[in-house]
Amino acid sequence: MKKNKFLVVIPARKNSKRLKNKNILKINGKSLIQNTIDFALKLKNVEHILISTDIRNIKKHISIKNRVLIPWIRPKELSDDNSSTKDVLSHAVNWYNNNFKRVNGIILLQTTSPIRSIKMANKVINNYIKFKKTSLTVKEIKSKIKLGVKYIKKKDKFYYPNGFIYVFPQNQIFKKEIYNHNSTIVIDKNYYRNIDIDYKKDLIKAKKFLK
Repeated sequence: MKKNKFLVVIPARKNSKRLKNKNILKINGKSLIQNTIDFALKLKNVEHILISTDIRNIKKHISIKNRVLIPWIRPKELSDDNSSTKDVLSHAVNWYNNNFKRVNGIILLQTTSPIRSIKMANKVINNYIKFKKTSLTVKEIKSKIKLGVKYIKKKDKFYYPNGFIYVFPQNQIFKKEIYNHNSTIVIDKNYYRNIDIDYKKDLIKAKKFLK
C-alpha cells in the first residue's frame, strides 16, 4: 500500500489585532510557534513542516530542526488583516510543489491552539486517509449564529472548528472553502483544547493548564 505523505503548514503572522506579537509569546519557555513545530514533528508521515511568516527575525525565536522549512518571508500582500488563510496556504503549497515532490495531503496547524492531543490528531489524519476529504476537529455550538466562523451542520447539530488541526487534499485550497458540511469531523469536548488564543485572557488560561 502506498504510504501517505503530508506537508504541515504553520501560518505565523507578525501583527495581531488583539494580542501583540502573539506567535512569539511564550508558554513554559516555548513560543507558540515553537510549541506548534514540536507537535508537528511528532506526527507520522510528515515530509516537511513549512512556516509561512512575515516575522523577519523568526530564527531567533525558534529552533530550526530537520524537516522544518522557512524558505522566504511571507509577502506583504499576504500579511495584513484582510489576508485569507486560503491565500496563505495556496502561496505556501505552490512554492512547495515547485521545489519538492507533491504530497498526499496538507495539514494545517495554527499556533493559537497550543493544547493538543497526538491521539486526536492521528484520528483526524486517519479519517482523511480513509475518506480523502477534509477532516478537522470541531466543538459543538448551540446555534449556527457564530460571528466570523462558518459553521458545519451534521444531523441537526451545529459545529465550528476549534482550530486544533485541519487535514485536506491540495485541490481544496482552490475551492471556496477549506471545509464544508461534507467534511469529516472529530468532536473535541475538552475545554482547554478548545482555547483559541486571541486575547491575553486566553493566553493566561493556556498557561494555567500547561504549567
